Amino acid sequence: MRIEKNEKKYINKCQALARDLTEHFRTDTLEALTKDLRSDMFYAAVDDTKQRVFGYLTLRRTNARAAEVTRMSVANNKWRGEAAAALLARAAADAKAKGACLLSIKLLDPETGYEPYADMWDFYEKQGFTTVAAITPFPGWEPDQPCAIMVKVL
Repeated sequence: MRIEKNEKKYINKCQALARDLTEHFRTDTLEALTKDLRSDMFYAAVDDTKQRVFGYLTLRRTNARAAEVTRMSVANNKWRGEAAAALLARAAADAKAKGACLLSIKLLDPETGYEPYADMWDFYEKQGFTTVAAITPFPGWEPDQPCAIMVKVL
């Protein structure tokens, strides 16, 4: 497995991966993913034959000292596997090399207890992220979906 950066040829495979994760994505979320894959920094975890995408991550600079993971998913919700950690490590290293000292992500607040996200929440905590705020309602999100903002110092 390797991490490819900004290889637009993987966009369709990333979209297909997201469509398969029905407990994580709605139709409007998939539309936003397509936009982010085309506009943000984009990483794909691919096998050595380049036939399969194991996961993807999109990254956006929010200011000179911070970056945000705008989208991240891994195949079959395998947050404990090497693809998720490798994607995040590569994106964090690239952001740090360009002057960022903080990495953030917004995701469904763990207080909801939504089981399909349990591995994801655990993954981010093990990667050094800390929840700094939970906001309900969060602008642009469904009113019943509290947003947790997690950050990691790079």
